[in-house]
Amino acid sequence: MNVAIIVWGFYRQFDAAVEFWDESYSEYNPDYFFSIWEDSMEKCTLTGFNFDIRKKATRKDITKHYPDANINIFKNKACKLVAAERIWFLLEKAVDSILQSNKKYDVIIVKRADAFEWRDYKITDNLKNNTIYTYQGRQRDSYGNPHYDFGDIFFYGRSDSMVKFIKGFVNSKYLKLKDEFCPHKSPDQFLWESDLDIEIFPGNHHEQLVRPIHLFMFPSNKPIKEFLDENAWMFNGLEGLWHYIRTNRRQYYFISEDEIGE
Repeated sequence: MNVAIIVWGFYRQFDAAVEFWDESYSEYNPDYFFSIWEDSMEKCTLTGFNFDIRKKATRKDITKHYPDANINIFKNKACKLVAAERIWFLLEKAVDSILQSNKKYDVIIVKRADAFEWRDYKITDNLKNNTIYTYQGRQRDSYGNPHYDFGDIFFYGRSDSMVKFIKGFVNSKYLKLKDEFCPHKSPDQFLWESDLDIEIFPGNHHEQLVRPIHLFMFPSNKPIKEFLDENAWMFNGLEGLWHYIRTNRRQYYFISEDEIGE
């Protein structure tokens, strides 16, 4: 099977995350289609967690890992997009590159540039037609109503299904109603209303974003599963801290050093 992997988003901690990609994806012999922003900046002034990471992503940054990758790098400010449009702008550009590649792909995988994944099953096995595979699938709440919670960090499906989803969503009412758009609900609502099926990943799956405060754990020469098993508690704890860092920093005046360390 011919597999295309769309890599989207900000460059961020790509250099750390990519160290695990070959272990996760080399068996598929995939072609990579990068669709990323040029400017990548992350800053924190919290005492003990000071960092100011500024990066201009270049083709060389990508080709040193994947020399044959198809690469599109966009200037953030030049695109003049509101937040609701940014992810899907990148995904549509990547789909356009796939369609223009003159190669027929059977499967398209979508993943973020600053993340790595582990699973205990083979993505290309038993894929259904007209189906999108997500971490949640088609779920309902306790009242039987659709539960919308789309995970854009990682999803996949047969090529025609993925093109249909991404192109369809980009041209749907949801991106036109920008004030009502929710990145973790609107794509799911679109899927439920479309004739596409939604299925949960058919086995154990773990995806891990790499934050700046995770970087001291890298690099690691251990297999990905062993690395995750040993460090899951640390990833989880630091993820909570990261969300504090991303919110209004004035709240730190009301958090003790002991609380920050927990």
